[in-house]
Amino acid sequence: MKTAVILTIGSFISMLFIVGAMFVMYSMDPAAFTGVPAQDQAAADSIAAVKMLDSVMAEHGMPVKKDSVPVLAVSAPMKPAPVKPAAVKKPLQKIEFVEEADTTDWKSRAKLFEAMSVESASSILMTMNDKEVKQIIPHIKKRNAAKILALFDPDRAARIIR
Repeated sequence: MKTAVILTIGSFISMLFIVGAMFVMYSMDPAAFTGVPAQDQAAADSIAAVKMLDSVMAEHGMPVKKDSVPVLAVSAPMKPAPVKPAAVKKPLQKIEFVEEADTTDWKSRAKLFEAMSVESASSILMTMNDKEVKQIIPHIKKRNAAKILALFDPDRAARIIR
């Protein structure tokens, strides 16, 4: 039973990969999936346009030639379409992020610092910004927090305590 389920799931995933690959190939060159080569497609499009023009002319009472379908040389290679200059990209607009509610668990971080030696904890906290340190220090025992802040630069320790 498990084998059948695994084979079914595997087959489904394989099918999704194949469909995805076909989608990518189609998005790159849709003409490859029509079954009509690009040269023949251009000829078919021009013939359809002439027939449509003839039918409009006939509706308005204008004379239409019997053999007005143009003869196109399909064997002649078509000229590639002219390359359009690259579109000028607009500069990216500056996106301002709205500060979301802080979901960081500062108490669990404080427990990590309490488990460390005072020197190690202070060296790590010195690399963090003041805002983060202000969030952690209140959750550390006062005696340890005092020892940690004593190792800080006095100006920075004063900013954090405020």
